[in-house]
Formats: sequence, structure tokens, C-alpha cells
Amino acid sequence: MLQELRNQTQSLGFKVLAGAIIVVLTLFGFGATNLFLASDPTIAAIGDYEITETVLERETERERRKLLFQVGEDFDPNSIDRLKLREYALEQLITKEVLFQTAENLNIRTSKALVDQRLLDNPIYQKNGLFDEPTYRQQVQMLGFTPLQFIDEVRQGLGSELLRQGVVASGFAQDWEIAQA
Repeated sequence: MLQELRNQTQSLGFKVLAGAIIVVLTLFGFGATNLFLASDPTIAAIGDYEITETVLERETERERRKLLFQVGEDFDPNSIDRLKLREYALEQLITKEVLFQTAENLNIRTSKALVDQRLLDNPIYQKNGLFDEPTYRQQVQMLGFTPLQFIDEVRQGLGSELLRQGVVASGFAQDWEIAQA
């Protein structure tokens, strides 16, 4: 069997194949596989974060699932306007990323304990008033997240919420604005 393998490696076909592989790797490197794949077009960019077609499609699907979950089983999923849902998902992604980046730039952080407590207290993940891990995992999976991605999303969302609350709490009105109102 070993002799058969040696004989096959001495054939002209094997030598041509090995030569072609060497030429491709020499000219293009190991990234040559990406050369022939279509790149994912960028839809929008917020700072260093790019919203690609794939990210937008994933978020559109999440928004569709959220909508179906909110309206219940009697709703016809075919009646959803896919284009409007896609526009809404893009607006949500942009708004969310601006808030995330602003909270990050202002060094607004949330503790792991706060994130954990928020997840444990959320009635969506509870059965009989107690946190139910299978329900939690099912909901997270339904939204298209891994558990770690979801925890990171909640953490960033809490940072954005703290930013929003800080802006609202610091708002003030001039006397002339109050009089005019």
C-alpha cells in the first residue's frame, strides 16, 4: 500500500497539482481562498463598526421573530413588509451602535452582577417566578444569539440605558422655556 502511494506521487498529474498549489500559495498566500469569495457589502459604518449585508439580514430576522413573538400565533408572517422591517432593523442597528459607542467613549460600564441580576429578574425567562435556564436558552436561541453574545448585548444595552437615564436626569429648562410651554 505504501508503495502504491509512492508510485502515485511520482505521476505527472500529482506533480501538476502540487505545482499549482505551490504557485497559488506563493502568489496569493493562504488568503487566496478569500480572493474568490464575494465580499460582504457594507451598508453603513458607525465609527469603526460596519453594518454589513449579513449583519443587517440577521438583525432583520431577529426583528421579525420579535414581532411574531409579540403578536402571537394568530398573526400571518407573510403580511410583514420585508422592506420596511429591513429599514427598521437598520435604524435600530445604527441607533444601538451609536449608543454603545457613546457609552463606551464616556466609560459607562455595567457590572457583571447587574447584568446577571437583570437576566434573572426578567419575567420572560422565568417559570413559576423562578429563573428557568431552558426557557432562557430557548429565547436566546430564538433571537439568533449564542448565550455569550446575548449577555454582551444585554451588558451594552444596560450601558446605553444608563447613558439615556443620565441625559434625561441632567436635562434642565430655562425659565423662558417653561413660560413658553
